[in-house]
Amino acid sequence: MVPVWAVIAVVVLTGSAIAWSFVRSVRSPQRPAVASAVVVAVLLTLLPIIGIVVAPRTAGLCCATPPRPAAERATDELIDWARTLPTDTIVDTSNLQESAALRLRIESEHPVTFIAKDGNVLLYSDPTRAVLWAIRAERQRKIVETGDVEALRNAAKDWGASVVLVDRIVWPGSVTGTTLTVTWSGIQGPTAKDWVGLWAIGDPDDDVTRIAVRYTGGIKDGQVGLTFPTPSSTKTFEVRLFANDSWTRIATSAPITVGGNGALSAQPQRQTGPAISVSWVGTTAPIFENSRFTAFKP
Repeated sequence: MVPVWAVIAVVVLTGSAIAWSFVRSVRSPQRPAVASAVVVAVLLTLLPIIGIVVAPRTAGLCCATPPRPAAERATDELIDWARTLPTDTIVDTSNLQESAALRLRIESEHPVTFIAKDGNVLLYSDPTRAVLWAIRAERQRKIVETGDVEALRNAAKDWGASVVLVDRIVWPGSVTGTTLTVTWSGIQGPTAKDWVGLWAIGDPDDDVTRIAVRYTGGIKDGQVGLTFPTPSSTKTFEVRLFANDSWTRIATSAPITVGGNGALSAQPQRQTGPAISVSWVGTTAPIFENSRFTAFKP
C-alpha cells in the first residue's frame, strides 16, 4: 500500500507542473496544439495516480465473489462425493427434489447409473413399462408419507439400487439411526393431523423433549415409521398418540427398552380405546450426509 504522504506529494508536484505548462501554453502562438498536449499529459499523469489510490479501496466492491447459497453448497458436496463412487454403482434418486437436474450434474462428473421415480416415462414407447414406472412412483409416494425407512430400503432393493439418496426437502425426517414401526388402531373420528411422537418416559409433552414425530394420515388403523438417533440404553421410552395437531393425548405405548445391541423392545399394550404397538426394525448408518442430503446402502 502506497503511503498517503507519497500520494499527496506526487499530486502536488504534478499539479504544479501542469499549472506551469498550462500558463506557458496560453502565451504560446500555437495555443490549440500546446493545450491539447497539456490535456493529454494531465490525463496520462492522473490515471496511474487514480489507480494507485482508488483500486485498493474498490477491489472488494467490484471483484469479490458472493458466497454460494447453503442449498447449492450442499449439492456441490454431494457432487464431489459422487465422484468417489465405483462406476458400477446404481443410485436410487427417487427421494430427491428436481432429481432429473441433479442426475444430469452427477452424470457429467461420474458415470453412475440412476433409478428415478419419474423413470423417464416420456422416453419409453412401451406402454407397459410406463405403467410399471407409474406404479412405482405411487409406491414411493406412500413410503415418503409414512416415513417408513424399512419400506424405503426394501423398495431400493427391489429396484436393484446399491445406494439410496434422500433429500430432506422431500423427506423431512431422519433416515439414519434407529427405526421403529408404530402401529395404532381404534382412533375414533380420525383426522389427517393426528400424530405420534417418541419421548423418554417422564419427559413432558412438548417440542423440546420430543425425539421423533410423524402424522398418522387420518386413518383409524395404520402404521408409520419413526427414525431417530440411536437412543441411550440408560433410558426407557414410549410413543404417544395425539389428536388433530394438538397436545390432547389419546393413547400411550408400553415402555420401550434398549438392549445391548441397540435393539428396542416393547411389551404388548393392554388398554381400552385407541392402542399403540411398537416394533424395532433396525438401524441405518449413512455413507454420506450433509445439511441437505443423506446416502445409505439399502
